[in-house]
Amino acid sequence: TTGSQGSTGYLSAISAMDDKLIAFKANAIYYVTGKGPDNTGANNDFSDPVFITGAAGCANQNSIVMTPMGLMFQSDKGIWMLGRDLSTKYIGAPVEKYNEETVVAALAIPGTNQIRFTLTNNITLMYDYYYDQWATFSNLQGISSTLYQGLHTYLDRFGQIFQESEGKY
Repeated sequence: TTGSQGSTGYLSAISAMDDKLIAFKANAIYYVTGKGPDNTGANNDFSDPVFITGAAGCANQNSIVMTPMGLMFQSDKGIWMLGRDLSTKYIGAPVEKYNEETVVAALAIPGTNQIRFTLTNNITLMYDYYYDQWATFSNLQGISSTLYQGLHTYLDRFGQIFQESEGKY
């Protein structure tokens, strides 16, 4: 697909949001609706991709995380939000100094209002969507993280696994 500024590049990531399939490119975002074909390949009702924006795209599929407000993701311009109304908003200004780092995992932590981004520099960025505030965890020296049994769990550079329990690991 070609936008007003030229090619928008190759598909870099996809994610579901509500009734839409969001298709990210490095410099653009699209969506597709429909239920798709049946198991014989017939009756395909997928829409053509609909252009949302060329202001930002997703540079990193590991950074996409669903929040109550929409999808958060890392672009080459920092951390953005694609709202449920398909509007885009740059929300990463308070943590811009980490824009050069790559997100290795992005998680919505159950039972909290927190979204955590594990970075390649062993820093974890935490966004609290209730208070609309950012914080950093430098004591979480994780190289990867996941939710295991509903708890934030991360792997450090020495191969040790840590799991959060009531505010500690």
